[in-house]
Amino acid sequence: MGLESKITFILYIYSHEKSLTFVVSSAFMYIKSRSDS
Repeated sequence: MGLESKITFILYIYSHEKSLTFVVSSAFMYIKSRSDS
């Protein structure tokens, strides 16, 4: 899953669910995975 796909997916979920907590946690997990590699 490319970076654009992840961003698009997160924005898609956010726009449909309005789940700020999910977006924040997803962004945190993404940043964490980027830091590990």
